Amino acid sequence: MTMTKLKTVSQFPSAKLTQYRVGLVVEFYRDQFVKAIDEEEAKELAENRLRRRTGLMNSLNFSIGDVEVVDVEQTNDRKK
Repeated sequence: MTMTKLKTVSQFPSAKLTQYRVGLVVEFYRDQFVKAIDEEEAKELAENRLRRRTGLMNSLNFSIGDVEVVDVEQTNDRKK
């Protein structure tokens, strides 16, 4: 597999460049395991845990906007 070098800086002289602010929406997927009484509570707990842990996101200048729950499924790891 050949890796192509990505262009991350302009090839033009600095004196000709103008600064731009570019807003980006970055999506990522994460499995969050929670113990809950039902699917609705599981969704709520997972979203709240994601929103609570903002340290890394803030250090990267990210802000959490919409959180979409893609799916919920019960696992069989119930401890007695």
